[in-house]
This record gives sequence, C-alpha cells and structure tokens, in this order.
Amino acid sequence: MALSPGAVVAGYAIEAVLGAGGMGTVYRARNPALPRSDALKVLSEGLSRDDHFRARFLREADLAATLDHPNIVTVYTRGETDDGQLWIAMQYVDGSDAEKETRAGRMPPQRAVYIVSEVAKAMDYAHRRQLLHRDVKPANFLLGSDDERVLLADFGIARALDDATNLTQTGMVVATIAYAAPESLSGYSVDGRADIYSLGCSLYNLLTRRTPFGGSGGMAATMAAHLNQPPPRATALVPALPQAIDRVLARAMAKNPNDRYQSAREFAAAAGQALDQSTVAVRTMPVTPVSPPPTWSRPSTRPAAHTYPSSQPTAARFAGGQPPYPREGPSAIQPQPSARTGKFGGNRRRWGIGAAAAAAIVAVVVVLVVAMSGGDASESTATGPTSTTASPTGSASTPEPTTAPPAPANVDDDALPGLLLSANDVSGRMNKPGMTAMATEYEPLAGSVTPPNCTGAWGPVYQATYDGSGFTGLVVQGVFADPTHKLVQAVVAFPDADAAKAFYDRQVADWNSCKSTHIKFEYQGASTEADLGVPATTAGVLTVKLNPTTSATTGQQCERNMAVRANVIVDVRACSPTVGSSGLSVASAIADKIK
Repeated sequence: MALSPGAVVAGYAIEAVLGAGGMGTVYRARNPALPRSDALKVLSEGLSRDDHFRARFLREADLAATLDHPNIVTVYTRGETDDGQLWIAMQYVDGSDAEKETRAGRMPPQRAVYIVSEVAKAMDYAHRRQLLHRDVKPANFLLGSDDERVLLADFGIARALDDATNLTQTGMVVATIAYAAPESLSGYSVDGRADIYSLGCSLYNLLTRRTPFGGSGGMAATMAAHLNQPPPRATALVPALPQAIDRVLARAMAKNPNDRYQSAREFAAAAGQALDQSTVAVRTMPVTPVSPPPTWSRPSTRPAAHTYPSSQPTAARFAGGQPPYPREGPSAIQPQPSARTGKFGGNRRRWGIGAAAAAAIVAVVVVLVVAMSGGDASESTATGPTSTTASPTGSASTPEPTTAPPAPANVDDDALPGLLLSANDVSGRMNKPGMTAMATEYEPLAGSVTPPNCTGAWGPVYQATYDGSGFTGLVVQGVFADPTHKLVQAVVAFPDADAAKAFYDRQVADWNSCKSTHIKFEYQGASTEADLGVPATTAGVLTVKLNPTTSATTGQQCERNMAVRANVIVDVRACSPTVGSSGLSVASAIADKIK
C-alpha cells in the first residue's frame, strides 16, 4: 500500500512516489535532519515478513554502502519501521534515466556512448571489489541535469564473488530477461562479464530503441535467443550507424564470456572508436589507456588494487547549454586479447542450447524477478521526474547526426482494442486481485463538469472533451472491484501524429488552467465533487491527482493520466483508497505498446 504525501517513515516525510513494483515502493522523501530530499525504498509488507527477501534487502544496503564512487548512487542509511517494514535511504537524483530518454527519442548515438562510458566506470569500480550488479539496464542509468552526472543505481541484487552464502533460491533467476547474459539464464556461475553482456544489450537499446531479442515472442523465446541467436545488428534498425558498432556489440554480447571484452571501460572505449569511424561526428568521452584488467578467474586472494585514470568533460558543450559531450574522440586504446582460460574453462566453449531446453529452464524457475522490458519499478531507486531537456543539437563545428530512431507508426482504429490492458494486468498494477472488466464502449461518454473546461482533467473520453476534436476511433473500458477500486482506460486515434499532439497540447493547457480547482461532475442523475491537483509530466505522461469530496467517495483518491504516442491519445483514470501511481503505471504500459 503506497504512502501518501505527508506520511512519515523513520522521520522521513514522504513527498512523492518515484516508482512502485514487486519489491516495494520508492519515494522522494524529505531528510529529517538536512535540507534535502532523499530516495526512500520501502520493502512491501509481505516481503518484509519473508526471511529470504529480508536477507536480500538488508544485504543490498550493506553491499551498496561499501561503494564510494561518483557514478554510483550513494546509500545513506537503512532501518525498519515500527510495524516491521524494511527501508533504505539513498541519494535522490533529480533528473531522468536512460530508458525514459530513449523512449522519448532523446538519445543520439554520442549521448548513448557517453552514458555507457560513465556507467562503465562504475561497473569496473565495483568489479574490482568483487561485486556484481546483476541487473544492468537503461532504467538503472540515472541522469542528472544536463547529464552532468550519470549514476548507476540499484545494487539490490549484487553479490560478492567470494561470498559462499547464496541468497538466491535454487533455480532462481535474478535479472531482467531482456538484458540477461546466457550464463545467468542457464545456471552457470557468473562474474563481471555477465554485467558487460548486459551493458552491451543496454547500448543496443539506447542506439535502436529496441531490446536485442525483444521481438522473439515471449519470455521463453527471448531466453532461447540470448542462448542461441547471434547478437542482432544495430545498423539493421539504424542504417546511419557505422558498421563497426555491430562488431563491438557482437563482442560485448558474445555467448562465451571469454570472448567478450574483459572490462566495461574496454567495451566503452571500443564503442567510442566505432562511432569515430562514422561519416558524422559522434564522439564519446575520451578514455585514457589503462593497464590490462584483471582476469575473472577467482583469485586465492583479492587482486592488487589499481586505479583507472579519470577522464573529465572538457568545457566544450553543444549549442543550447547541452550536456558536456567533448569533441575529442577516445584515445587509441586497443582491445586486449580475450582470455581463453578461467573458471569457465576451455577454448570457445559452446553456450548454445535448444529452444526446448530454454523453455525447460523457464519451467524450473522458482522465483523469477524479471520484467521483459522495464523491470521492477522499485529497482530504479533514485530517479526523479523525467527531464524535459532536449537532446544535443550539435555545434557550429560539429554537426549532429540527422538520423533519429524511428518514430512509432500510426495505429489503425481496428487495432485500438488490443492496446487496452487485461483485467488481470490492471489488478496487479492496482494491487487489488479480482478486478473485473466491463463491456468495451466505442463512443465518448456523456457527463458534464463545472467549470466545463475542466472536463478533460476530471475523466477520460467525455463528449465535452472529444466532440469536435477530429478523432477517428475510440475504445474505452472500465475495470472495477466495487466499491473500492475503479479504473477507466481508453485509447483514441486521430488521423495523424500532428493531430493527436495538437489535441494533447490543448489538454495540457486546460489541465493547467484547472489546477487546484474544485469541480462538480454530473452523470446520469448522480453528482461527484472533487478537488483537482497540480498537473505534472512524469515519464512522458501528463498526470494530476484528484481528491473526490462527496460523501459517497469519502477516502477515495484518484489519479488522472494522459499520454500521446504516434496518432493515439492514451486516457486513464484510477481511483482507490490509496491510488499511489497505479494510473501512471497503466497509462505507461498502454503507451509502451505503441511502437
């Protein structure tokens, strides 16, 4: 159950929900002693009572607290509430993350490689301390204002390489399948090269807006693709990329760990060199040559410490006050020969298995902590609202690449019903089992709001909002568990993306003009009164909180959400005793179906 703003946990005053998922909820919370906001992760009540997950959560704090690096989210403290819920306080990053920026089309190649280069520093630092991340993905790459800081978040499932205590149950896969290394899926021991594989998958996603094997068709097929299929070519989706980037990604995502880059910064440097071969100027942070990285054979003692020279951004910036992407290219560091020995053993050991075997792996998973694309929202711990800063637009002497990732294609009217979420999916996102879907409607809903211009801010697809807007098709459905949980989800098609964006922009203006307004809604002889909150854009979704004030809705909280993707408006309202960010979750999930 999500906490409301103003609630207090161990002295931290809750300000807003940053994310919610299977493990718990992450909040922006006011520090009890210092004039700042922190990110507060609160484990769910059920998991707080589970000895296995308690151990994992406590270990997250203990391991992460040992990491002191400018590219790693700082852990401040941890504790337990009076009723037994575990919590951990971390650095709050007021900005965005790489996944959100990629989905928003703000990820040109040089920005992608710059972000990966910064993340690589954090990974190598942790690997030198024999710690794995084990869930490297763009959602965990937090971006400060203007990308001046890039931080790797959530060492929540990190584990010391030399730790004999296995906190994962037999058969448990702890990863996000879209970015998981073959050895982690097939039950072999993993080391830092599994993180490097995931970093390769992440760069592929940043460059193409697709996960490497996302089109395979289901979880088992994606696992089989990681185990058997060759890495896909980024240039097949973005032809303007240099072909050299395909070779770099193929090595980073090699099936055998011995065939991969043996350090994250080696991979990042190679990616920068590949972009340097492009016909357009796309550069990354310069990387100074370093001594060969340690092999990943388990040492009898900890390897001698060594430090990579740091590379700071130059003063040069792209036009318009954009992130510090230096014009200089990477240094001429050459990839080191791949090690052919180590605990994986053998020369070019074959990692492929059949699709049937991959499906069998799925069958023996006891607890699968995964998400096909976005993962557990509670694992992206310290990110703030999505930044609206535009991508770099180039400088006078360094032209920007002109090819952007492909925009989502228009959605036909007859495809609209397939965009709505199932009742089971809605139930999970609203934390209310057994919600029931009502009949689907194909016309705007009747009803009136006073003042009339606030109708759109109150509810989805009402006639007063959509009549005369020029839409071509509409689908709306209620999903209810009376009387406590109610959701209305709708998708509306327009002739083209420009028409949909024009409608969305009008709604942004109307919602802002209605902020903090008391409204009255009348429908079929019944009336409801509510106080509207202040609209904000979170993860590309326009959101406003609603507080119904009539006696019939006492204790209800509602969240109103709208997004535009291609030629489609996504229109959602969720109401429950503690709505949290469930409306945002539903709207984002629908929007993510439009590719």
